[in-house]
Amino acid sequence: QMIDEIADAENNKDIIDYKTKNLDDPHYIEQLHTYRNAIRQYFGENIAIETYLYSIIDGVYKSI
Repeated sequence: QMIDEIADAENNKDIIDYKTKNLDDPHYIEQLHTYRNAIRQYFGENIAIETYLYSIIDGVYKSI
């Protein structure tokens, strides 16, 4: 698995995972939690991390 995009600021990371359409798949939510944990391990616990799914077809973001 690979993180699609990380929007990077000094103390904040936004993880964006691109999907074609269905943003309600429980596997996608689990995937983002795994990404969040990996980023915390790398950058430390004091980093604010927001996670989003983005539907390429619908042009919709979903905050997870």
